Amino acid sequence: QLPDGGTHVTEQDDMTPRQVASAAGVDLDLLVMINKKNYKSLTKLSKLLRNTKLRLPPQGVRFERKPVHGAPQDVAPVASPDIKLREFEKEDEVWWDTEWSTEMVLACNNLLRKLKRNRISSDFLEPVPYAQLGLEDYLTICPTPMDLSTVENKLESEEYTTPRQMLDDVRMIFTNAMNYNNVEQSQHRNAIL
Repeated sequence: QLPDGGTHVTEQDDMTPRQVASAAGVDLDLLVMINKKNYKSLTKLSKLLRNTKLRLPPQGVRFERKPVHGAPQDVAPVASPDIKLREFEKEDEVWWDTEWSTEMVLACNNLLRKLKRNRISSDFLEPVPYAQLGLEDYLTICPTPMDLSTVENKLESEEYTTPRQMLDDVRMIFTNAMNYNNVEQSQHRNAIL
């Protein structure tokens, strides 16, 4: 069990866990991992709303990955040698970096199917028609346009050599939406969800 490091309440909108970890002097990876239970889609760069409460890990404890691929991850003490912490696996890192298997392909297809069926995904289903919409700066802000149909086509045609490449493209969809659209626009808000 991870010792309690206290809580942090964000003072303004759009703070990120990276900023919270820096201000509190705690490990960013641990901060994200221990708050995943309450905020399932939390990442290091998630935009937080004002008054969001985050549980803080203790200062001086860092998350360290073992060098062996696929091995369980450890949390190793830096300042306190008497604290031995385990079972803080980075859920994405091991799974997404493995070789393709039938199970992986099925899981990725299932993920895409769920994303496409989501009621807020309509803006992400097809490529952004930036030329037709007169968005002349779109490729400057989003040099790698991406959408769910493109990801699905790349998956079906086996263009991805690892599941991580597919995950990166899916993340690119939402990163592009957040980078191009301001916070008030539905595309930005939906990309955060």
